[in-house]
Amino acid sequence: MDRLSIQVRDGLAPLRAVRRFRRAAEAVAAVEFALILPLMLSLYFGVAELTQYINTSRKVTLAARTMADLLSREQDQVSQSSLQLIVKAAKAVMQPYDASKATFTVKAIGVYDDAGAQVRICSGSRIAGATDPGTVSVLPSTTPPVPPGAYKYKGARYIQAELTMTYTPLLGSAFSTVANLTTLSEVIPWPVRNGATHNGAGPEVTLPNGSAAGAPCPATFTG
Repeated sequence: MDRLSIQVRDGLAPLRAVRRFRRAAEAVAAVEFALILPLMLSLYFGVAELTQYINTSRKVTLAARTMADLLSREQDQVSQSSLQLIVKAAKAVMQPYDASKATFTVKAIGVYDDAGAQVRICSGSRIAGATDPGTVSVLPSTTPPVPPGAYKYKGARYIQAELTMTYTPLLGSAFSTVANLTTLSEVIPWPVRNGATHNGAGPEVTLPNGSAAGAPCPATFTG
């Protein structure tokens, strides 16, 4: 090999080294991308799912508050048809999310001591969102709620609106189960705006008990 060939070979050696390094770097980058891609996809879809969940949860809260506020403005005895219209308004607030998977519960509650230990659900109903207007059904047997501090006094009367909804995930049930994003619920205690005073310290509304008319809270507590 003559001197010129040796010089050319030695001159090309750095270029060949650069090419080898580039090929090695590309291979490493490909491996790194393959390793990080599942994490990036999980993060992307996880953020999308969480955003959807938060937006749906906000709608559930707004719908429950709407239901409570409209009920509080009723004049004493609330009819089944009035309750159905109120639930229909709450379902409209939930748009564009599917209110057919929601259950709407309303309760008229009386407090009989200053400690908030003697509490009675005086009347109430439940409506499933699958039909419009929904069927007004009797409340299942349940323990009376602990009243908020504002209602812990003898003679207090308030209403409580509850909304429970099955969450439909973007990524399928497996993801929602793992992330515990299966059910949305909201409980809203609310003061009575109108109503009528019967046996308490302030006004109350009387809700239907399923298909039957409800009655005001009694004057005395019975457990």
